[in-house]
Amino acid sequence: MRLLDLVGDYNLRSLAIIGLTKNVGKTVTLNSILAQALSSGLRVGIASMGRDGEKEDILTRQDKPRIEVQPGNLVVTAADALKGSRALLRPLASTEIFTPLGEVFLYEVRRAGNVELVGPRTQKQLKAVVDILLDRTDLVLLDGAINRVLSASPSVSDGTIVATGASLSRSYHNIVRKTAFRLETLRLPPLEEQFLIERGEEELEHSRAVLLGRDGHWYPLESPTSFGLGPRLETRLEEGIEKIFLGGALTDEILTAASNPAFLEQGRIVIRDGTKVFADPMLWKRFRSRGGRVEVMREIKVVGLTVNPIAPEHYFFDPEEMIEHLAEEIGDLPIVDVVAGIGYRGQEKLSLA
Repeated sequence: MRLLDLVGDYNLRSLAIIGLTKNVGKTVTLNSILAQALSSGLRVGIASMGRDGEKEDILTRQDKPRIEVQPGNLVVTAADALKGSRALLRPLASTEIFTPLGEVFLYEVRRAGNVELVGPRTQKQLKAVVDILLDRTDLVLLDGAINRVLSASPSVSDGTIVATGASLSRSYHNIVRKTAFRLETLRLPPLEEQFLIERGEEELEHSRAVLLGRDGHWYPLESPTSFGLGPRLETRLEEGIEKIFLGGALTDEILTAASNPAFLEQGRIVIRDGTKVFADPMLWKRFRSRGGRVEVMREIKVVGLTVNPIAPEHYFFDPEEMIEHLAEEIGDLPIVDVVAGIGYRGQEKLSLA
């Protein structure tokens, strides 16, 4: 099995690769898929939300793996980000997006080398970039760290690979706990009633949140942002509310308000997708353990998990042990160490190409 095979298994045209923190092997995963796509004759486009691929970590000053591109790849990045790049790129078109490092262009790689990606900072802009690349390539790869998890939104990409590793913690228990929490939120189940999704989308065009009562009526809940909705919810959930539709983030105060016993009994929170969860893991766990349910209007396809057992702070884990610990909790996903060439799906050991 290759990571690229996961793309084929799910018929993906675009794939986001997101890291749960820094130094978990996200760029190594990206480079591995790039190399496999090249050997398979695929034309690949690459973009990032924000900035990635720089030579060293801005905070720690440690060297980072570089994003390595090959002739024929298409790259979206800012003009000034090409300074110091070994790759030779030919500009094809402007995206009309501007960053502190200049205007963002679509480039074609003419000579292999490293690139730094500097891309859009909004989900709408990133979606526009993906659309440009989809018209010209077989596969689009999106690079994104945890603070740019929006690249995993199904409104932007068809599927997602998550990268985790030793940088999360010095203990297996915490690595598994933090990884499982993020995967649970990213993989929330979809709301089954399609007509409610369509109506909810319509209602959210005019309001940050909207409530669906057991009487079938829709009640807008006005607020400039998701923050501050909690107190408004608390005063409404005694009124026979069946569902809370959110246009923005699911926050701690919303979870606290939705912990009302009357709502927990048969109510549900509905968010756009799993990238919208911005809640404390302990509060989330408590809400779920009490019967709280969260569903999404658009489901994220998480197709695999990659691990980096080495932390930059000079501690490391045995890669096979780390994967086994993760597989005990997350048994249905392929879990792979790209460098060590080890992979598991549940108790099944994968043969990696």
